[in-house]
Amino acid sequence: MIYADIFDASGNRLGDGPVVNIISASATCALDAAGDWNMSCRANDKRALDLLQSERRVNVYVENAGETRRVIQGIIRKRVVVESSAGVVLQVSGPDILDELKRRNVLLGRGFVNQTLREICRELIGLAPGWTIEVDNAIANNRLNMRLDGVSVLKAFQELFPRYGYHFRLGTTDKQLQVGRFGSASGYRAHAIRWYTEELIENEELVLVQQLSEELDTENLVNRLYLQGAGEGTAALTLQGATRTSPYSIQSLTGPNGETQRYIEDTQSIASYGRIEKFAQFKEIGALSNSSADIRHAANALYDAGSAHLSRYAQPYRNYRVILRGVKRTLRIGDTIHLDYKAQVETEDGAARYFDLRGDFWIMECADSVGSDVLTTLTVANVDRPPDTAATRVQAAIESVQARDLKPSLSTNTRTFVYEAPVSASTPARFPLRFSDATRELLRVNLYLKTRPLTVNATAVSAADATTSGDGGGQTSSEGGSTTTSNGGAASPSVPGTTSASGGGGTSQAGGTPTTSSSGAASPSVPGTTSASGGGGTSQAGGTPTTSSSGAASPSVPGTTSASGGGGTSLAGGTPTTSSSGVLSASGGASTSASNSAITVSGGGTTSRSGGGDTSQSGGNHRHLVFEAQKNREPNGVITVGQVYRSASSVGGGESQDFLLAIGSGSHINLWTHGASGSHSHGTRSHSHGLPDHRHTISAHTHVTRAHTHTILPHSHTIGNHSHQLRVHDHDIPGHTHTILPHSHTIGNHSHQLDVHDHGIPGHTHTIRTHSHTIGNHDHTVDDHTHSVPGHSHGVTFGLREDTQLPRNVTVRLNNNDRTTLLFDRAQLATGARQRINASGNSGALANQLYQEAGGLRQEHTLEVRCASGQGTVEVTIEIFEITQAIALPLNTANVIIT
Repeated sequence: MIYADIFDASGNRLGDGPVVNIISASATCALDAAGDWNMSCRANDKRALDLLQSERRVNVYVENAGETRRVIQGIIRKRVVVESSAGVVLQVSGPDILDELKRRNVLLGRGFVNQTLREICRELIGLAPGWTIEVDNAIANNRLNMRLDGVSVLKAFQELFPRYGYHFRLGTTDKQLQVGRFGSASGYRAHAIRWYTEELIENEELVLVQQLSEELDTENLVNRLYLQGAGEGTAALTLQGATRTSPYSIQSLTGPNGETQRYIEDTQSIASYGRIEKFAQFKEIGALSNSSADIRHAANALYDAGSAHLSRYAQPYRNYRVILRGVKRTLRIGDTIHLDYKAQVETEDGAARYFDLRGDFWIMECADSVGSDVLTTLTVANVDRPPDTAATRVQAAIESVQARDLKPSLSTNTRTFVYEAPVSASTPARFPLRFSDATRELLRVNLYLKTRPLTVNATAVSAADATTSGDGGGQTSSEGGSTTTSNGGAASPSVPGTTSASGGGGTSQAGGTPTTSSSGAASPSVPGTTSASGGGGTSQAGGTPTTSSSGAASPSVPGTTSASGGGGTSLAGGTPTTSSSGVLSASGGASTSASNSAITVSGGGTTSRSGGGDTSQSGGNHRHLVFEAQKNREPNGVITVGQVYRSASSVGGGESQDFLLAIGSGSHINLWTHGASGSHSHGTRSHSHGLPDHRHTISAHTHVTRAHTHTILPHSHTIGNHSHQLRVHDHDIPGHTHTILPHSHTIGNHSHQLDVHDHGIPGHTHTIRTHSHTIGNHDHTVDDHTHSVPGHSHGVTFGLREDTQLPRNVTVRLNNNDRTTLLFDRAQLATGARQRINASGNSGALANQLYQEAGGLRQEHTLEVRCASGQGTVEVTIEIFEITQAIALPLNTANVIIT
């Protein structure tokens, strides 16, 4: 009896009972694949017409010899009504229930890294509502790696399980999937029986072989397997990095391209059939990222798939199609059945056996046909792989069609970067080197390094109005003196002209840090000279006293200064100038000598002085000779006691007075002032001096000035309108030397007022002989100031100009670590002067070092070029040879594993 229960897509039973008016039914199921079914029933059965509709689920049962078993669990996809002489027949067919898994998709980027088989199976089956999965405990905790993109759940299982030597099939309960290695004995023995007995019929373990056919195929025999995973060419995944050793050892050889090629082989098969080689590609196996762990996992997965393939194809494939009678229980695909079958034929030479089978064979397919009789057709084989038929090849080709870029397809790639930057001892040149998750593997990195001088192509530019400000005083220091020597004394003629100052101008300094000037051999001085210059008035308010220190002057070569023509200097209506002087002091002494000099002044004048002052001397002893006894001297040189002398005048400018000098007897006696010792001062009254026309002739002489102090009390000079007339004259100054020992000048607060005036300077000549200037250590202090630059432009000069320097003692650093020796086999490059660098680094060493850097390969690295001296331009060319993957890694979301 045959009957069928009908369900909707949600599993709800339909109708008031099963469909029973069934003519025939058949179903085929296969290992690791979905099966199909068909059923015919009479159309005059209204329940059948109503219930057997598309996309409904059908369970077909058969009762035979008191046993009931389900032979079909499928989906109605096709419905046909056929008229015939026997009546109207309704035919329905479709795939088995596994087809539900084909209609659920894993979507993109579903990855599993080092997860157990049970975890992977539960996640995948959870995408199909109502389904459960049973994983054999023997393999449930095995850890696997895989990535799935855009395939159905069924296709995911088909990719996953056979790859590792596992299988799947429908379970014994509704919508259940079973996973395992399988191969268990079914408990059935199939025999060829010529005579039937009651005992044979009642034996449930014995089934009768009604028909048997054999197929022996060595077309796909292979016993040495070279394996490749995802990627093309050198980018393809290989067994490099795999750690598996069983059931086959990994071996290698050097290919014609010089590269190492790895393989596994079955030595027993090679001994029996000779070596048969094949390249097997498993494009679905690839690393999920470029990490070392993921590459190792992928290589191990490739080994597992390859060893499973080799174990199935190292022996000739024998499969048998067996038609059985008397099957009382459902035979499970994936189990084994014991086949004992012998058959022979008569030949001219006697009986010849063409079948002599005894052994266990895998049940690869099972087809039940129920009609007037119950027959079971099995496809069994000596290994657990389906027969390689045209149909299976077409099906495999259809299933291999995938959406573009759904998997991390790999390809070789070359990137080239050319960088150029200036480099000096204080400024290194830095260049980025970035690797992302797109780089699966780094093959090599070529580094080329060149140096050349700096080059410019133009000078000077246009400038608009600009103002620069100096905030706060600045100070520049000169360490050690410098000497500037002017060789030759060519005279520079000056064209006659007049320099005039119109109106008053001024430069003022309020406060301010003093400037110290140290010249010649003088000892260091106290804070130096602060000067303010400009037309009109120069004022200093509350300034720090100015002190200058100068030493011995260098000898001056004799020279002549002449003025031709006349000139005049006039000052009209000058405002009186008031100056306040402090103390002028000198420490030490100085001597001045002159030889054969003459100064002539034509005309007379009066020099007046208003007010008095004191001259003070600090330290020292001196006195003045007042009278020398010359008159009334006796022949023996004795002066008569009581001789009267008359003074020129009394002190204070009154009438002269006579006084008696009581001098004792003796020889020549002079009259001196009282000797003064220590600090003292001399008072000077207001007075004037009248000078008639006169001439001063100065013979060769020497002035020796002892250490002394001049004190000038506060006073003022009032100069009315006047003019100075300087006749044409010559100054003939022979060679001489001024020696000025260290001394100091202290000038208190004062001001100078200079009204509008003209200076008329006739044509004249200055002759400067060879001489030298020596400047000792000194500082310049600059107060807050502003420079205003008006709008202007500079002409641009075009043309290439090359520097004379090159970088010297060059080093190369990676991520701030010196790698010069690693890359160039030396500690420094360009150790000699004017050496240009044109060098290439060790490409393999650089690639390996990038892997070993802190943080790994996937980051932005910094390549840095330094030099210890010199400067120039450095050019760096970087060629990267890598294996890249076309798509990004999956996002870190629930149920997605990321490395």
